[in-house]
Amino acid sequence: MIYGCEGIMIGRGIFSNPWLFNTNVLLEEVTITDRLDLYLRHIRLFEETWEGKKNPDSLKKFAKTYIQNFPDAGSLREKVVLSKNSTDMQKIIESYKATP
Repeated sequence: MIYGCEGIMIGRGIFSNPWLFNTNVLLEEVTITDRLDLYLRHIRLFEETWEGKKNPDSLKKFAKTYIQNFPDAGSLREKVVLSKNSTDMQKIIESYKATP
């Protein structure tokens, strides 16, 4: 061991910056589209992994991670949290992305 420890715990801080471990990306450079695309990827990976065996409502807790600090983020987050399933979540996010 180089540093004399067996591991570290990053805790909840990762939820404010999902790009924390990507040294090629500065948080200031992350666009709204980047945030929403990553959330969509998260939702799709959840569906591919669990294939309907787990409740997609658990994805809603990540809305604050991806949907923050941009125009109408609160409204978009509310729509996602009130959605009935992951398909609706994806449609809501895609619809926001398509809005000029």
